[in-house]
Amino acid sequence: MTPRGPTPSMRVASLSPAASEFLLLVEAGDRVVAVDTESARLPAFAGLPVTDEKGVASFQPDLVLVPAGLSTQALARIGRGGAEIFEFAPRNLEDVNQIFRNLGARLVGVEAARGHEVRLSRALARVGGESSGAGRLRTLAVTGLSPLEFAGAHSFETDLLEIAGAESLTHTHGGDDERVSVSSSRIRAYAPELILVMTRLPLPPAERARVSATLGGLAPVDFMALDARAFWVEAPVKTARRVQQLIKGHASRR
Repeated sequence: MTPRGPTPSMRVASLSPAASEFLLLVEAGDRVVAVDTESARLPAFAGLPVTDEKGVASFQPDLVLVPAGLSTQALARIGRGGAEIFEFAPRNLEDVNQIFRNLGARLVGVEAARGHEVRLSRALARVGGESSGAGRLRTLAVTGLSPLEFAGAHSFETDLLEIAGAESLTHTHGGDDERVSVSSSRIRAYAPELILVMTRLPLPPAERARVSATLGGLAPVDFMALDARAFWVEAPVKTARRVQQLIKGHASRR
């Protein structure tokens, strides 16, 4: 059962930049005793000790937040001092809500964590409410290029497309995975009205031209830089509105 109040005197170490942003979002930065190199660049953590999987146990944390994909050996090193390990790897907004309810409640209490969750949900719901439900643009979110991948049903990209007013083909065909391999022929069978290439960093012009040449015969192609794992703590409404305006622009050119 989740305690209604925060766990007192919990010492937290973060080896995940996204987790570090979350700690600041829920105002739990004062619990942090050490962070990874990238998190140390955040002004709020200036001066904190910098550590990694090999040295974090020396800070005697009660809880260590880690990114996805660490090896069994790395996890063993992190936990050798008895610290609890929490893999901070939300894949979609549903996962984010669970993090607020579980991790957030332990750090700052149920009511405070619930307040942060509600604010995020309401803000995104307002954007969704502005999106017309009629004539939704059939959109496929491509998230990988070599090989081709699109976002599965349970992904931040799919959530954003639905909020923005698109009919997300990632939701229709994505299954339960976050990423799904796809071929050009399979994309053609889905008959998208827009292929939205969503990558963490902006693609250089030459790469955009190559992708447009490859996919442009299947549907109009557009591009958007999206750090899918961080947008919800950094600029959720701004990001959702960017997607919304992009979708509306293409829908108006049908």
